[in-house]
Amino acid sequence: MEVYRGNKIKELIKDKKVGKVLDIGCGMNNKFFKFKNYTGIDVRDYKGIKNIVHLDLLVDTKLPFKSNSFDVVMATEFLEHITRPDMLAAEMNRVVKKDGVIIVSLPNELAYGCRFGFLFGKVLNNGFNLYSHKYLFDYFKAKEFVNKYFNVKKERVAMMGVGSEFVPDFIRDFLAKIWPQMFAKSVIFKCSKKTN
Repeated sequence: MEVYRGNKIKELIKDKKVGKVLDIGCGMNNKFFKFKNYTGIDVRDYKGIKNIVHLDLLVDTKLPFKSNSFDVVMATEFLEHITRPDMLAAEMNRVVKKDGVIIVSLPNELAYGCRFGFLFGKVLNNGFNLYSHKYLFDYFKAKEFVNKYFNVKKERVAMMGVGSEFVPDFIRDFLAKIWPQMFAKSVIFKCSKKTN
């Protein structure tokens, strides 16, 4: 978890009493977040690390949890890695409590860093290997997707990527807010459950 993006996610859930947390596509996120009642799911098998369930979400989008069982459900920079993010979004709605919080973070593949990469022949996300992006989002597609599957409460944008770590945070925030389709590499949403 990048600290800059992670702090924006922390800010979005600070007003929620964090009980049970489900982190989908977790990687090593809990080293950053340090939630007490945490369950992570990842396609990689982190042997010997407590509270991380190995599940091949690239194939199986059914979550092995009861409905309405988590206070916070997060998928940070993960939904783009699967071919059916819509099915996982439905599962996120199923397992989050009625008054729970859903955090979704999606990459903007048309941010400036990606555009420069395309110009210089860099293949997006290491080509077609197991962990590459299967579904491409830009700023507008990210908003459209999240609004379709969740009730959006707040949105944050984060300027990340090539050279941005050398730019002061207040400038990164300013650029990402005034021109998100160009400078926001990550679009972060705080949502609630959408019931049909």
